[in-house]
Amino acid sequence: MYKRQVAIRYEDAGLFDKAGKVVRGLLIDNPYDTELLLRLALIEEKKGDLSAAGIAYEPLPGHAAIGRA
Repeated sequence: MYKRQVAIRYEDAGLFDKAGKVVRGLLIDNPYDTELLLRLALIEEKKGDLSAAGIAYEPLPGHAAIGRA
């Protein structure tokens, strides 16, 4: 849980590259963590990289996208 808090603090401080690096590291251990995937997408969006944000928002294989049946 400590690393999640670090990522949030980096994000709050506007250090989006560092926040993204921490979140990506956490996703290595748990690539299906939807909270982390959403956080990464929001970080990429705040950085202005809408392409990377869109990729992070993509539904996981075997999972329905939010709002879709």
